[in-house]
Amino acid sequence: METGIQKAVDYLNQYFSADAREVADLLSLLNMALDDVLTHANVQLTQFHKEKKYDEAETMLTVSKLVSGVQSQISDVANQLCDDEAEDSEDSDEDVDEKELKELPNYADYAVDETVPHTLYESFTHKKAVGFSLYGKRYPTKDWRDVLVKTCNLLAEMDKEKFISFIDDPSMKGSKVCYFSRDSVPKRNEKLNELDVYVWVNLSANGKRNLVRKLLKKFDIRLSDYTIYLRADYTPLHPGSVNECPSNDVDSTKIGKFVREELRKLENRLPQLTSNELLALQSKEWCKENLNLDFPLLRPVDENKDVSQQTKVGTYSRYWKELFKFGGQIFLVTSQWYDRNREPFAKWLQSLQQ
Repeated sequence: METGIQKAVDYLNQYFSADAREVADLLSLLNMALDDVLTHANVQLTQFHKEKKYDEAETMLTVSKLVSGVQSQISDVANQLCDDEAEDSEDSDEDVDEKELKELPNYADYAVDETVPHTLYESFTHKKAVGFSLYGKRYPTKDWRDVLVKTCNLLAEMDKEKFISFIDDPSMKGSKVCYFSRDSVPKRNEKLNELDVYVWVNLSANGKRNLVRKLLKKFDIRLSDYTIYLRADYTPLHPGSVNECPSNDVDSTKIGKFVREELRKLENRLPQLTSNELLALQSKEWCKENLNLDFPLLRPVDENKDVSQQTKVGTYSRYWKELFKFGGQIFLVTSQWYDRNREPFAKWLQSLQQ
């Protein structure tokens, strides 16, 4: 790694560890996108050879080598910024959480709505999983370990040979461990149901999330076809943790929860929102005039792009990462809610019932 880059990485790790983890996460997603570039380049290279376009084939090969080199550099930086194996394992994190909760009289306040789906673009540090869904079918789980193992078993059922190939796949190896092997390591990996393959489970929640993302990519499954469900969020118990809820208003968390719950009800309501109503909710002018919002309530999601980037307006995140579905289309919902929005939002909800 170049000296300048190494210096920047060391500085980020020392002073901005949370930012370093986010940068590493985004670099990982970039590398996944570059995998697609290389796959498409290989297809095009074969076509050029069939058509005897050797000059074009040579150029394509050169570009592929450059992309592969860039991938290698990105991986080096990402591994230096955030090493999955170096993070606290879920087991130790779980023990701390349960101990802390016993000392708190209102620990139920940390429970979250188990029906709300979460995307694989979110951070799950200090959050506890209760299930996941694939292609719309929900699977209950005890914890993050169970999420990873059950996901592996489902994918192995789809293609056993492909799954076995992960044992020797360089992209399925961390900087210190192999995520898949034939050897048992007590309390560190777990055997799959139908295969003589062990999956490494001694990872943080985000480490397990990252491995699930890699697996889905290998099986050509869109990340938007997989969602996570949570049972608790213990972030407030850990000083210094980032809270995604707006902090400009003392009631912002309450209004945010109210909006989420009501929009989930609308998702399940029949009939759903009309096309005109959906267009209005995507209009900045209409939302400002009727809901006193500074941003459109809904933003359509491009499923071919990173959701975490679509939450931003300029350099700031203005939309939640949760996905909402109305009229067969996927949307993000603005996170910029304050108590002044409560009354107009409630009036709008009431107008839908008339």
